[in-house]
Amino acid sequence: MNEFVYHPSGKYLFVATGQGRVEIFKMPELELVRTVAAHSGQSNCVALAVSPDGKRVAVGASDALCFIWSIHETICERNLGRLDYHVRAVAFTYDSQLIATGSEDHCIDIAYVNDGSRVHEIRLEGEVYSAAWHPQQLILALHPRVILVNETVSVYDYLATPVESDLRNKNAHIHCCAYMETFRNDSKYPN
Repeated sequence: MNEFVYHPSGKYLFVATGQGRVEIFKMPELELVRTVAAHSGQSNCVALAVSPDGKRVAVGASDALCFIWSIHETICERNLGRLDYHVRAVAFTYDSQLIATGSEDHCIDIAYVNDGSRVHEIRLEGEVYSAAWHPQQLILALHPRVILVNETVSVYDYLATPVESDLRNKNAHIHCCAYMETFRNDSKYPN
């Protein structure tokens, strides 16, 4: 088991497992109702997110892909394949329209859920292991891991604007705050 998340209704628990599977349990009985082959059997499902509207589940895995599944129909609607390393973090916006995926690529990929097209890529100084959207605004909190020499905790604020070719909403902005936890790497403080 790698990660788990409740459906917004609270009736189901989704569990990311090895061998490319997601198990769905009925709550509170904890009764296994379905096992979905969400990725290939050689992949480990690492990250999970259920859209706030309860219609989709996103599954990030060790194959560097994030698949977006329809919960009702249990079919894969699309995949996001712009990352090169394990997808470690997935998160839907409050309105279920955008999804952020993070990995060891030192970036966050933000895409439209309906067609998978890129809204923006935020380049970072470290691997992303956790991401969460604000419940009412387009504010993305994330945690990239960075190893620096003699530094302390830093907070960065990014402003991500949709790509020029996107005519859906030219005025939309995404704010991103990164909590940068740095680790000392010098002879005074050995690992």
